[in-house]
Amino acid sequence: MTDLLFPFMGIPRYATEKHKLEDVQPSAGTSTMSTISVLSTPMKNTKHLKEALTKCEAAFKDEFIKEDTKDRDYATRVSTLLETDTYKYEIIDYVDRINTPMIARVHPVPDQPTITKYIAKIQSRKPINLQQSMYSLEKEFKFLSALSNQSKIEAKNVARLIDCGFDSDFRYLIFEEYGSDLQTMHNKYKPFGPPLAFLVTYHSYQAIKAIHSLGMLHRDIKPSCFALSKPFSLKIKDFYRTKMKISKGNPLRIKNVTVDQFCSRKSHSIGEVIDEFDDYESWLYTMMHMTCKDQLLWSPHECLEAKEKFHEAPKDYFWFGAPDMLILVPYLLRKCQKSHLFFESKIEELFSMEVKVFDEREQPEWHRVKDNQKKSVRAKPSAHMSMLMSVEERSMVVSPHKPKTKRNKHKKKLVLQL
Repeated sequence: MTDLLFPFMGIPRYATEKHKLEDVQPSAGTSTMSTISVLSTPMKNTKHLKEALTKCEAAFKDEFIKEDTKDRDYATRVSTLLETDTYKYEIIDYVDRINTPMIARVHPVPDQPTITKYIAKIQSRKPINLQQSMYSLEKEFKFLSALSNQSKIEAKNVARLIDCGFDSDFRYLIFEEYGSDLQTMHNKYKPFGPPLAFLVTYHSYQAIKAIHSLGMLHRDIKPSCFALSKPFSLKIKDFYRTKMKISKGNPLRIKNVTVDQFCSRKSHSIGEVIDEFDDYESWLYTMMHMTCKDQLLWSPHECLEAKEKFHEAPKDYFWFGAPDMLILVPYLLRKCQKSHLFFESKIEELFSMEVKVFDEREQPEWHRVKDNQKKSVRAKPSAHMSMLMSVEERSMVVSPHKPKTKRNKHKKKLVLQL
């Protein structure tokens, strides 16, 4: 079981006086980073990355044509060696060889594959149609170029680009290894225990906030756009739909309706102005899906009415397993619409309060818990929740009762049901 534990990174037992979470130094003998090569690799050279981005700019501009241009021999023509202006990368294996872009694990040559591994996104340079442009690397390239020019941004939760290149047939982006997508990890290790559920919720929020600090919106928040690895590290990735919030003085509007379980309610209507709250609404649905015992109550194709019904009475949702602070997010989304900065300040405050329930020595575990070991418990709202709830909302909370089952030693508090 020891090898399944994550170091409890960045989450102290106590919050600071200003209600901000601060990183803590790992104890002696505790590793908080994956082993990397001591050789001179691209991830050490930011100057090289900026030069590579400049040289590759033309190769990452899409050409559009009307007819279907699906490249059926796409995978067979990819070389096992990807060359950039300065480095070479050998493909170790493929994570996804069917869809576009293809995802592969690579290592720099002549480094050994067991020492340094990266992730490569590979896409054909053949002209594409509008439908294929949904997963074009052009928008991702633009976002990552903007990110590389921001020296002050806190981007530790954003997938890190280390190199890029192209040849006559393909273009590719090389990322620091970021692990498997969150949905895959959840399918393998669900249910997430309380510490891990809290960490995933906190770091995914910080990742979205980092993107917003650039004046951009992700616009496609869902479980597969986050990556999780051991030791604990969570990154946001897949910036195919990322755009500036304001472009040429005009706010961003919905031009094409592409809906799923996790998109915001505005995403269902063409012409709607979208902002940071749409990303945070999608984040709420994603975290509900990841941390709650039950799945989302709506299907991908008939979800707008269900989402509206949920926001009318979020207390009726079965929140068991979710971090306590997540229960208040629907109320904050409704009451803080005038300022996303005010919304973010309240979210930070809730995180800083909830982190107090965890012991600083407690570590998240990858473990499986049988369904009959999980019992839901209704409880009165805690003090910080009461301050944010109206009298009417507080009166709807059911009085606590003690379960007859033996208390789970991993549960440090009652799970709130509003």
